[in-house]
Amino acid sequence: MNETERQRLIVGIIVFVALVGAVTAILWAQRSGMTEGEYILITELGADTKIQSGTTVLIGGQKAGVVDKVTAVPERAALAVRMWIRPDVFRKIGDDAFVKAQQMPSGETILEINPGIKGNSQRFIKIKAIRGVK
Repeated sequence: MNETERQRLIVGIIVFVALVGAVTAILWAQRSGMTEGEYILITELGADTKIQSGTTVLIGGQKAGVVDKVTAVPERAALAVRMWIRPDVFRKIGDDAFVKAQQMPSGETILEINPGIKGNSQRFIKIKAIRGVK
């Protein structure tokens, strides 16, 4: 094997390893849901609302997502709430949607989204703010 053949072999091996790595990364991303992703929904609720990270978010009685982060906003006596919402549900949320905290018979507090009427929501936007009912 001469020097030129050896260089071609090394280049071929490098290209093959890069292709295998790219295919593996794509398959991993699809399986973990990274290609579709979950969408972010932001709202503000009353400061006395008993929710925390991990609280269930429903729409029409079906699980739509989960509360990701709750931050106190003392100057407005409110809580800023960030939720992760499934893409199929997110697309149904209209511009006039609102969210309300509800106490379940089990004692658990959940967030229920009223999706409103599908308005001018852009399909490609992955973050949306909706009105919270205090």
